[in-house]
Amino acid sequence: MNRGRLKTAFWGAALCMLLCSLTFLFMPLVGRQALGGRVLPTRLLGVWFWLALIAGAALFIIADRGRRALQSEPDSAPPKRKKQPAETPQLPPKRAYPGALRFFSNKWARAADVLCAASILGFALVMLTAPRSYAAYVLLCLLVFTLMMHGTLNGANFSFFTQSEKPKPKNRAQKKHSPKKQSQHSPKKQLQGGRR
Repeated sequence: MNRGRLKTAFWGAALCMLLCSLTFLFMPLVGRQALGGRVLPTRLLGVWFWLALIAGAALFIIADRGRRALQSEPDSAPPKRKKQPAETPQLPPKRAYPGALRFFSNKWARAADVLCAASILGFALVMLTAPRSYAAYVLLCLLVFTLMMHGTLNGANFSFFTQSEKPKPKNRAQKKHSPKKQSQHSPKKQLQGGRR
């Protein structure tokens, strides 16, 4: 699978995470209808939640495995590297932590991390003061979504699919300078005057 399709799968996973989180906003409505004997809306909301969650997880796994496969493929024409002197110590590669264990990796991740922390505090405060208010469901929706985005935006997949592809350096053809046109004017004829 090419990079474009993998990128589409990644953003499709993010969209499914959003759809999964939005189900919490409808829970009070379907809860009242369930008390009235209408069970169908509750079942439909449950199907919506699980379908979005499973589809998001599947698309994320596809994007992650495709990204690993692309990174493991050697370049078709790798650039020639200059030989480093033997005395230069080689540092070990940095360990790549999962996105859930990383924080503030980029500007989008910083926004998600701040919103996640704020939603956790807000949800805890509402549950202590007004647990039956609709604000609790709104904050729960925000909490679930930002928590998913925290792991997604801090991960390697986001940085891989959003990094700008650097253009390959073009081999500038050496300009062939045409030889300077020699003046076509004939040299002045020296008058050969015999000195007497």
